[in-house]
Amino acid sequence: MQYGRDYAGARDEYIYALFPCATDDQCYWCNNDQMLLGRVLRDQILNRRAWEFLASLDGNQPSWHHDDRRAIPVFSYPGFTGENHIAYNVGLKRYIMGNYAFYDEHGYPRPYHQNPQPPLGTCISQLTLYEAPEPWGPWRLFWRVDDWGKTNYQPAFPTKWMSADGKEMVMVSSGRNEHYTFTTQRLHLEIAEGIYE
Repeated sequence: MQYGRDYAGARDEYIYALFPCATDDQCYWCNNDQMLLGRVLRDQILNRRAWEFLASLDGNQPSWHHDDRRAIPVFSYPGFTGENHIAYNVGLKRYIMGNYAFYDEHGYPRPYHQNPQPPLGTCISQLTLYEAPEPWGPWRLFWRVDDWGKTNYQPAFPTKWMSADGKEMVMVSSGRNEHYTFTTQRLHLEIAEGIYE
């Protein structure tokens, strides 16, 4: 989760991180089922025992626990959850998350970890973008593209390329038929009246 250079815009003294997972208790680089949320004090990031995980929500009040087996999902999109990145948009006071997944010609998830694997560069990518008031959500979909090209993945929003009012952003991604290109796309957001009231 990004809060700007050197974490300068962080909400508190913690570093927050997302962890993708699937219902088979595994984690994959594409087509997971959900995301878990963890945090750790900045000076303890390499200390595994210092990490704690979102274990419950009472309204909007999070409860944390060191046992990762007690973690609850903060985001769920079965079969269509990527290794997501979150950036805090200061101008909008919203967390922005880009999500990707691969699917087949029938609209079913087509993860690379399935057997047999699909030929490289043949999977269609879906792109979904979400926003939330807190790192734990609730996440609301605001953009969806079902044909985002072939095997595009890892959408992210560098905080350096966000305008002061938050309405201009740049999305960075990779993919394009397994050529590992560095792709940038400029986004202009139009905010519906009263949506943040």
